[in-house]
Amino acid sequence: MRVLAGGGLLSCVATQAQMVMVAIAVMPAWLPHVGLSALVAGLLALGIGLWLVHAAHEPAPADGPLATPRIEGQPGAAEDRMFSLRGALAVAALLTGVQLLVHLLQRWLGDAGLLAGVLMGSLADLHAALAAVFSEGPPAPVAERAVMLALLAHASSKTVTAVVSAAGPMRAGWCPGCGCPGGRGDPGLLSCRAAPFSAATARAW
Repeated sequence: MRVLAGGGLLSCVATQAQMVMVAIAVMPAWLPHVGLSALVAGLLALGIGLWLVHAAHEPAPADGPLATPRIEGQPGAAEDRMFSLRGALAVAALLTGVQLLVHLLQRWLGDAGLLAGVLMGSLADLHAALAAVFSEGPPAPVAERAVMLALLAHASSKTVTAVVSAAGPMRAGWCPGCGCPGGRGDPGLLSCRAAPFSAATARAW
């Protein structure tokens, strides 16, 4: 199960890289405020993730083809395509809806609406919520709190999802309170998800 935990950590590297790219594309003035925390969190997730993956002792795969969505030479479903227009439209609608929610709540409730919108939006898509904050203008105290809130909500929701959806042996390996799969000495997905928020908090202070 260490490989799965390592994969979860490595996915956090992309999360941090995307946050930086969103900041550059939407409001470059945010880059000095999120760049350092994203770098620290990304390096932390990368280092521990690679260590977990390479240190894992997983059983060798059984003989035969690996499980893939489609094996060449065998018939596949008609919907088995690299690109789905329906899926792309659904993603575009989700991203637009999250940003619209944040903007409407801010106009209605002010700073409290911004924080509430970011909290709800980040549960659906972190980077859409961050883009909504960045598009409001240069960094401000309430906007910085909104970014930290988005990272915390995203980290918490993904951690809960990972623990709840894990199989019995993997779930038993999670160490509540210390975020360690497979034992007290192994850094786990909770540390991965907490890293971006911790780094952002340190940067804000």
